[in-house]
Amino acid sequence: MSNVYLLRDDNSVQHTVKSAVMEKSSNIETINFICAKEYNGLDMSTFDLVLTYKLPISKAVKIVTLTLTDANYKDSYLLYSLPVTAKTITSEVGEVELSLMQVKMELNADTGEQTKYVRSYKNAALNVLPVENFLTIDDSGLNQLAELYLANKAQIEALKTVADTIYSTKGDDIVIDSDEKKLKLTSNGEKIGTGVDLETLSGELVESGSMSDGNINIINI
Repeated sequence: MSNVYLLRDDNSVQHTVKSAVMEKSSNIETINFICAKEYNGLDMSTFDLVLTYKLPISKAVKIVTLTLTDANYKDSYLLYSLPVTAKTITSEVGEVELSLMQVKMELNADTGEQTKYVRSYKNAALNVLPVENFLTIDDSGLNQLAELYLANKAQIEALKTVADTIYSTKGDDIVIDSDEKKLKLTSNGEKIGTGVDLETLSGELVESGSMSDGNINIINI
């Protein structure tokens, strides 16, 4: 796990496992959040774990409901995850402020009364590190560069596949197929193509004068 936050019983959040998160990283890492299954007699797996985070430069605030990926993590815990993407949490360099809460709403079927449960945690942070500025281009340029690289890579892989196919099916020898009475090409020891009928080939050789000196004998089999 690259980055793990433990939601403690005193409602603090401890960054237990740390790993460098680089700006513009996308779909490579996952941020994980762990909490106990039970709190004050309540089953926390019935709650939604909601993350609110504020970006360091634009100060934009975003809210996301985290995915419960393991309801029986180490027997006593719940494991939630947040995929890291360049469009969300790694879009800006600096310290991203994290705010977590668990929420649940119950409806009394008899009275129609709603009961709302909210458990709030102390704030935490995630530090997004800058990539060395070896290219002076804006975000859209970086995206275009990535798309160009992936497109070129796809073309290279496609050409390689075509070349491998041609190589694997090219003729490398000629044999006589006594069953079909044909002359056939082979590729890697396997007969390929429809072949040429031996009687037809014999006639062509006679007509072309290839047998006029008597040194070539074609025997029909």
